[in-house]
Amino acid sequence: MKPLIFFCVFLLNTTLSCKKHKNDADNPYGLPNASQNGANVFACRINDQNYIAYNDINHIGASISNDTILIGGRTKKPYYESLLIQIKTGSAVVGTYTINNNSFAKYITDSLCTGLVTSLYQFDAISGSIQFTKLDKTNKIVAGTFNLVIPVTNCDTLKIIDGRLDINYY
Repeated sequence: MKPLIFFCVFLLNTTLSCKKHKNDADNPYGLPNASQNGANVFACRINDQNYIAYNDINHIGASISNDTILIGGRTKKPYYESLLIQIKTGSAVVGTYTINNNSFAKYITDSLCTGLVTSLYQFDAISGSIQFTKLDKTNKIVAGTFNLVIPVTNCDTLKIIDGRLDINYY
């Protein structure tokens, strides 16, 4: 009888702790949680699929130069897939910025809905915004969230949601 009670308590505790952990995350999709400590995260959802940039210097990067912030992340897949966001802020301060004539977001790939192609194609966002929650020039950390809409010619429109970035820049 004791083993059965122990098993039931164990099962109940495991179920409750799993449910609690899922509710504690800032997203239900398995993306890295949003942070502001230089964790080198660049991730989002693209048309209901996770897009998580590979965490190394060749796949995640950011730079701040005067009034321009450049951020990018690339996955580590058998094909090339990259997101690039450039924002002209005026003074590189925390705030929300929209994609407009002075700022852009691009999706670059060699894999379209028709399959792999022989060269890289880039597609520009038609709308979207990025909110910088941290721009720490002393510790060289840029963090924030983003959402974008990028039409891909002869394919589907990319709806990019729940974007999060937390990057040490150089």
